[in-house]
Amino acid sequence: MIFVSWNDARDYAAWLARKSGQPYRLLSESEYEYVARACREPKCQSRTFWFGDKITPEVANYNSQFSYAGSPKANARRRTLAVNAAPPNPFGLYHILGNVRQWVADCWNPTLQGLPLDGRARMSGDCNSHVVRGGSWSDDPVELRASARSWDDTKARSSQLGFRVARDLLR
Repeated sequence: MIFVSWNDARDYAAWLARKSGQPYRLLSESEYEYVARACREPKCQSRTFWFGDKITPEVANYNSQFSYAGSPKANARRRTLAVNAAPPNPFGLYHILGNVRQWVADCWNPTLQGLPLDGRARMSGDCNSHVVRGGSWSDDPVELRASARSWDDTKARSSQLGFRVARDLLR
């Protein structure tokens, strides 16, 4: 889904939770980075992307007219792609990097200092703006790095903005 503001994404997650009776919500910034890295072992936690340190249009949808760390250049697609147009990450998630930037629950803060250590969203800072992660089809590959973070106005809508939801699992 594209052209959705942070408010739209939050409201959708709340609607889905009410409709299903399940606890749906937006991911926190910490959760997003964890799934963007798709790594449970120390040896892979420093990789630039879940698929390694090089990027190609076969594994992510981005502005491939630009290179990252020697990655090959290609003609940019300049649009979103179908879910299965690139392989899923090791956690089974598609387009966690690229295709559209994804809203997360956290309010914008210029640094990660003060991020809750338990993975919850940070709800302090500039809450008129919220964090977006993952990069989009129009972004340079540097914006798709698992650690890359940006922000947008909470009311912003564009063809580069979307979201994904999480569901808390009951123990």
